[in-house]
Amino acid sequence: MRRAGRLAVRAMAGVTGTVALAQLGLPALGLVLAAVVIVAGVVCWVIASDKRSGNAERLIRASRPDPPLAPPSLAPALPAAPPVTSGRWRVRRGKGAGRG
Repeated sequence: MRRAGRLAVRAMAGVTGTVALAQLGLPALGLVLAAVVIVAGVVCWVIASDKRSGNAERLIRASRPDPPLAPPSLAPALPAAPPVTSGRWRVRRGKGAGRG
């Protein structure tokens, strides 16, 4: 149920942004498109140079916290299985072992 609520909120946010942009008209759409093209151009310009991409990588790494010593395991921790001490297949020792 929570997932459906999240999807509805995201859909409403998308519709609200679209409606706001439509009310502002074609000039706003042109500005958004120009901004996207400029950002894409800057990203390509940075990636094209090894020096600039190295500087960008250092800036990105500096903004992140130190990585943990060991990467976290993706598998969930499983509890240890209890030893089998009773039940049908119990090992019998002593006199009469193996007889039902």
